[in-house]
Amino acid sequence: ARYKTKTVPDNGLCPVWNEEVKFHIINPDLACVKFIVQDVDMFGDSNIIGQNVIPLGERDEPTM
Repeated sequence: ARYKTKTVPDNGLCPVWNEEVKFHIINPDLACVKFIVQDVDMFGDSNIIGQNVIPLGERDEPTM
């Protein structure tokens, strides 16, 4: 599933969204959440300024 937060104007120095999101996760041991942070410039173009992937489950063995 995908979720996109609303754009917060003039929020680049110390960004805050204050949004709560809930997902139904079928297999949490294999699931990850990927965050992509974008900045919208003065022309309305989105530019990726950061991203991270966080595994949700606990695994005893590496996946690869």
